[in-house]
Amino acid sequence: MLAHSYGADGKAIIVSMLEAMFPESTFNAPQFVPLSWRAVIYEFLLPETLLILMQADLRLSLPKCLHVLRVSCTSANNVSDSNGDSFSLLTFCA
Repeated sequence: MLAHSYGADGKAIIVSMLEAMFPESTFNAPQFVPLSWRAVIYEFLLPETLLILMQADLRLSLPKCLHVLRVSCTSANNVSDSNGDSFSLLTFCA
């Protein structure tokens, strides 16, 4: 069984890259009211980036990636696909 886990290290790397790509100094706060720059990074850009990475890494469709992410966020267990691969994304759900 092949396990795919982005984990805490993956999350930190992705967030670091997003913060470098979209620095706070360029953030147009009124456009995102009531969200802060950090909330935009964590609540929008991080999940979208994760979905794109999952599609590329795992060769899954966007609906399948979204399903895997949603199920893994609501379950204490890993999620398995039809190939028997398991996915652990729980660190992205907090």
